Amino acid sequence: MVGAPGYTSGRSVMVLIPTGELQDAKSLAWTCLALGKAHVLVNFAVPTVGERVEGQPVVWIGKEDRMDKCVQEWMEDEASMAALNRPIVLDRAIGVKGASFDGVLVPGGKDLEQLCQSDRGMDILTHMVVQDKVVGAIGGGLRILTAHSEKQQGTSQPLLQGRKICKFADAAAKNTGELPDDSVMSVETKLREAGAIFTPSNDGDTVVDGRLVTATGRAQAAEFANKFVAALDPQHIPQLTSPAGVLQAVSNIA
Repeated sequence: MVGAPGYTSGRSVMVLIPTGELQDAKSLAWTCLALGKAHVLVNFAVPTVGERVEGQPVVWIGKEDRMDKCVQEWMEDEASMAALNRPIVLDRAIGVKGASFDGVLVPGGKDLEQLCQSDRGMDILTHMVVQDKVVGAIGGGLRILTAHSEKQQGTSQPLLQGRKICKFADAAAKNTGELPDDSVMSVETKLREAGAIFTPSNDGDTVVDGRLVTATGRAQAAEFANKFVAALDPQHIPQLTSPAGVLQAVSNIA
């Protein structure tokens, strides 16, 4: 995987997503475009394929998200779409370990319980924490961090204890609808119980604490993408500001 044609940084990232319709394609599109232009290899992983109609893809982009300009640009990237259409299935690919990747990304969405209940997914997160690799979560993706903290309670690998993270409830409940209203406060409570410290960022709604990068929701997609890539490789930092400027903004990356 690392060293695939075109991915000259020698870095790779695993994106953890549930099966079915991709629920936060805009945030994911921004980040994947930034990673691609920084020559970072992106691999998608789902916990299981479950039951599905014959011929139906494991993951797909919904009609509404396909109208977004940044998502459209991402869909034109053949390598990204090939990876999305053939995700790693964690309950089958036993040989896939966190050691193969330099970071893990959890985008937002409503139906994240698949990931919360995935022992393999939690093991990969644990590896990232122990090895001080980059962990990124945006919007509803923070729910996965609480699930990991619950599983690691009482161990020496707490992900959120004393860590600064982004403001959570407003974006998830009222602005983006990434989580049902009745679950937002429980997630915020779980984040606090896990020892997380809600911290406003000086320059937006994306907070970086060491190798942990969090953002409130899809409105912060570009800012999150920039900072996630910077955490992976400070030498290659694409400053994405608009879909039309994605390619131009990173054209000088070696």
